[in-house]
Amino acid sequence: DSSASADPSGKMYVASELTVDGVLTLAAEESSIELTFTEDGISVIAGCNTLFGMATLADGVLNVPAGNMGSTMMACSEMLMAQDQALITFFTSNPSYTLDGSTLTLTSPTTTIVMTEASN
Repeated sequence: DSSASADPSGKMYVASELTVDGVLTLAAEESSIELTFTEDGISVIAGCNTLFGMATLADGVLNVPAGNMGSTMMACSEMLMAQDQALITFFTSNPSYTLDGSTLTLTSPTTTIVMTEASN
Protein backbone atom coordinates (compact mmCIF):
# COMPACT_ATOMS: atom_id res chain seq x y z
CA ASP A 1 0.00 0.00 0.00
CA SER A 2 1.43 3.36 -1.01
CA SER A 3 0.91 5.89 1.69
CA ALA A 4 1.67 9.57 1.72
CA SER A 5 1.16 9.50 5.48
CA ALA A 6 4.28 7.38 6.05
CA ASP A 7 7.11 9.51 7.38
CA PRO A 8 10.55 9.59 5.74
CA SER A 9 11.90 12.06 8.34
CA GLY A 10 15.44 11.36 9.48
CA LYS A 11 16.04 8.87 6.69
CA MET A 12 18.31 8.88 3.63
CA TYR A 13 17.24 7.69 0.20
CA VAL A 14 19.30 6.93 -2.91
CA ALA A 15 17.82 7.32 -6.39
CA SER A 16 17.34 4.05 -8.23
CA GLU A 17 15.42 5.49 -11.22
CA LEU A 18 15.30 8.94 -12.77
CA THR A 19 12.72 9.60 -15.48
CA VAL A 20 12.66 12.97 -17.27
CA ASP A 21 9.98 13.76 -19.87
CA GLY A 22 9.04 10.07 -19.98
CA VAL A 23 12.60 8.88 -20.67
CA LEU A 24 14.49 6.75 -18.15
CA THR A 25 17.71 8.69 -17.56
CA LEU A 26 20.97 8.02 -15.77
CA ALA A 27 22.33 10.45 -13.23
CA ALA A 28 25.09 12.63 -14.70
CA GLU A 29 28.53 11.01 -14.97
CA GLU A 30 27.35 7.95 -13.06
CA SER A 31 26.84 10.06 -9.95
CA SER A 32 24.28 9.03 -7.38
CA ILE A 33 21.48 11.21 -6.08
CA GLU A 34 21.09 11.03 -2.30
CA LEU A 35 18.23 12.71 -0.43
CA THR A 36 18.26 13.07 3.35
CA PHE A 37 15.30 14.34 5.34
CA THR A 38 16.64 16.49 8.16
CA GLU A 39 14.76 17.80 11.18
CA ASP A 40 13.39 20.81 9.29
CA GLY A 41 14.23 20.26 5.64
CA ILE A 42 16.13 18.26 3.07
CA SER A 43 19.71 17.77 1.97
CA VAL A 44 20.58 16.48 -1.51
CA ILE A 45 23.97 15.29 -2.72
CA ALA A 46 24.33 14.44 -6.40
CA GLY A 47 28.03 14.19 -7.07
CA CYS A 48 28.95 17.87 -6.86
CA ASN A 49 27.46 20.33 -4.40
CA THR A 50 25.31 19.68 -1.36
CA LEU A 51 21.86 21.21 -1.87
CA PHE A 52 19.78 22.06 1.17
CA GLY A 53 16.58 23.82 2.10
CA MET A 54 13.64 24.05 4.43
CA ALA A 55 10.96 21.53 3.56
CA THR A 56 7.67 20.21 4.83
CA LEU A 57 5.77 17.04 4.03
CA ALA A 58 1.99 17.39 3.96
CA ASP A 59 -0.89 15.82 2.08
CA GLY A 60 1.42 13.82 -0.19
CA VAL A 61 3.48 16.87 -1.23
CA LEU A 62 7.12 17.72 -0.50
CA ASN A 63 6.97 21.49 -0.17
CA VAL A 64 10.29 23.30 -0.63
CA PRO A 65 9.60 27.04 -0.97
CA ALA A 66 11.03 28.53 -4.18
CA GLY A 67 14.20 30.51 -3.58
CA ASN A 68 14.72 28.62 -0.34
CA MET A 69 17.26 26.06 -1.58
CA GLY A 70 20.90 26.82 -1.13
CA SER A 71 24.00 24.91 -2.07
CA THR A 72 27.69 24.68 -1.48
CA MET A 73 29.65 26.39 -4.26
CA MET A 74 32.14 23.80 -5.49
CA ALA A 75 33.23 23.98 -9.10
CA CYS A 76 32.43 20.74 -10.88
CA SER A 77 31.92 19.53 -14.43
CA GLU A 78 29.19 21.26 -16.43
CA MET A 79 27.12 18.04 -16.39
CA LEU A 80 27.18 17.79 -12.61
CA MET A 81 26.45 21.50 -12.13
CA ALA A 82 23.54 21.23 -14.60
CA GLN A 83 22.24 18.24 -12.64
CA ASP A 84 22.41 20.29 -9.42
CA GLN A 85 20.36 23.06 -11.06
CA ALA A 86 17.83 20.54 -12.40
CA LEU A 87 17.46 19.07 -8.92
CA ILE A 88 16.90 22.51 -7.38
CA THR A 89 14.18 23.12 -9.99
CA PHE A 90 12.67 19.69 -9.28
CA PHE A 91 12.60 20.00 -5.49
CA THR A 92 11.23 23.57 -5.55
CA SER A 93 8.41 22.43 -7.89
CA ASN A 94 6.73 20.88 -4.81
CA PRO A 95 6.76 17.30 -6.08
CA SER A 96 4.21 14.83 -4.84
CA TYR A 97 5.52 11.83 -2.95
CA THR A 98 4.52 8.33 -2.00
CA LEU A 99 6.33 6.09 0.44
CA ASP A 100 5.78 2.37 -0.01
CA GLY A 101 7.91 0.44 2.48
CA SER A 102 11.47 1.53 1.74
CA THR A 103 10.61 3.00 -1.70
CA LEU A 104 10.10 6.75 -1.97
CA THR A 105 8.72 8.08 -5.26
CA LEU A 106 8.85 11.83 -5.97
CA THR A 107 6.90 13.16 -8.96
CA SER A 108 6.72 16.55 -10.68
CA PRO A 109 4.94 17.26 -13.98
CA THR A 110 8.10 16.36 -15.96
CA THR A 111 10.26 14.23 -13.66
CA THR A 112 9.92 11.14 -11.49
CA ILE A 113 12.64 10.03 -9.08
CA VAL A 114 12.30 6.60 -7.49
CA MET A 115 14.48 6.27 -4.41
CA THR A 116 15.29 3.43 -2.02
CA GLU A 117 15.95 3.92 1.67
CA ALA A 118 19.66 3.57 2.43
CA SER A 119 20.52 1.14 5.20
CA ASN A 120 22.21 2.71 8.17
